[in-house]
Amino acid sequence: MSIIIFQILIAASIFITAQVGSRAQLLTSLAWTVFTLVVIYTTPLILLQLLTIWGSYWVFSSAQRQTDNGPSTLQAIINGRVGTVIDQLSTHQVVMRTLQPLRAAIYTEHLAVEKALERAQQQLHLNLRFAQGGPELQAQYEQSCAHFTRLLKPAPSASSPLVRLPDFDAIPPPENPQVAEILEQEIRTLREGRNQYLDMVRRTVCANAELKQLFERQLRERNAVEVWVKEFSPLQRIRAAL
Repeated sequence: MSIIIFQILIAASIFITAQVGSRAQLLTSLAWTVFTLVVIYTTPLILLQLLTIWGSYWVFSSAQRQTDNGPSTLQAIINGRVGTVIDQLSTHQVVMRTLQPLRAAIYTEHLAVEKALERAQQQLHLNLRFAQGGPELQAQYEQSCAHFTRLLKPAPSASSPLVRLPDFDAIPPPENPQVAEILEQEIRTLREGRNQYLDMVRRTVCANAELKQLFERQLRERNAVEVWVKEFSPLQRIRAAL
């Protein structure tokens, strides 16, 4: 244990003198070398101590050189990375700002289709219940709705805003090639996501004729006639098949 502690003391002394300067570090290493050759007589211990001395000298002198050369290199790396991050953020902001109208149109269309399908499915479920319960159940339901409507006194609902189809070709191509590439990828992703959702809704409403009629009615009530005509009408499906 005492031998290990002594080796640690040697390495520590070389490290401390390395902070003063390379000349002081060299002199300390030479002094420990002379001490080792004069005082120690056991060959394995001599080899161990010489390895500790000159290994510590090499390690700490290398670290000192890296420290001397490091600030400029580190500063260059930091500046490069900061510049890259700033460029990426700027590109991202340009892409998001350009896509904002298209995203808003897709969201409005999605919300109208989602709510129309939800209400159509609810109405279909009620129609099935009315068919099973007879006219009495339907009359009782309508009477209850009228009663709660009088109690709640809802404010007159304003007409829904016109829902238009998203125009994926309305975005002008930017001059920056990097922005143009990212923008094209984002538009492709938005288009694929929209098409997948509308395909799912088509499969749902086309599987039931009554649901399809109710869905059309709900879309028209939500001022989304263009969505019905262009995306869900039988004529449009025939054109898509051709």
